[in-house]
Amino acid sequence: MGGVLLLFAVSFPETLFSRTDFSNLENRSTLERFTFSGKIINRQLRISDFVNNFKMLKYWAIIIPCVFYMTTNTYGSLLFVLTMSSISEELYHFNTAQTGVLIGVPLSIGCLIGESCTGWISDWIASRYAKRHDGYYKAEVRLWLAPLCLFVPIGLIIHGVCVQNKQPWIALAMGEAIASIGVQAGTTITYSYCSDCYKPQAAEVATIINLFRFVFAFTLGFYALPFGHEAGFGGAWGTLAAINFLTWLPLLFLIWKGENIRGYQGEPNLHKDL
Repeated sequence: MGGVLLLFAVSFPETLFSRTDFSNLENRSTLERFTFSGKIINRQLRISDFVNNFKMLKYWAIIIPCVFYMTTNTYGSLLFVLTMSSISEELYHFNTAQTGVLIGVPLSIGCLIGESCTGWISDWIASRYAKRHDGYYKAEVRLWLAPLCLFVPIGLIIHGVCVQNKQPWIALAMGEAIASIGVQAGTTITYSYCSDCYKPQAAEVATIINLFRFVFAFTLGFYALPFGHEAGFGGAWGTLAAINFLTWLPLLFLIWKGENIRGYQGEPNLHKDL
């Protein structure tokens, strides 16, 4: 990752462009754009340009989806990646290649199905809503597909029960695929919702989502397998499914009151000139 960061630093042009001021890069060569020659905007960079992300943590329309996003991504995807090598070796004596197929194929199929049921449909619903309301766009419309997110706890329960009862590998694959449908649906609609709520701050929103996801997922490797062996995989995975479901419920509250909450909290005073 350090190498990738270095590659970005020397091969990507600056992206801090102002919406109101003329970009000083307009008349510069490609080499000058990539080597940070000259200022981009007509002011000095400030520390706040790098830490403004954390100001987004005050908004409930960001916090609630981010909490749901982190449990969905962790329990609906990373859980299988971190535990299936041990489980498949113990139950089926799979080698590395067989385990890779058991993880990769179901998750990929589930993601494709989930994306086909959320991305363009979410856009279509939002567009239809705007047409019916004289062009008024409501970000909470994105959350109308929230019931699809319930595939995550359903898939988790199926997977856990099948592992505990030592069912054939295809049953575990079905549980993974079902959970993956919910992962793709959940991450798509929450990411879109947060970005639609605060469009000028979309970059900050993205970093906050990734921060939540990283911090929460980091601990999974320390407790997933011990929890499964101690409590039984049916009970352990069922508990994780319940946690994910509890973080899903506030999305329903946002559908109902999200617009009012955003109006009460106001808009971030960030990037008005960007």
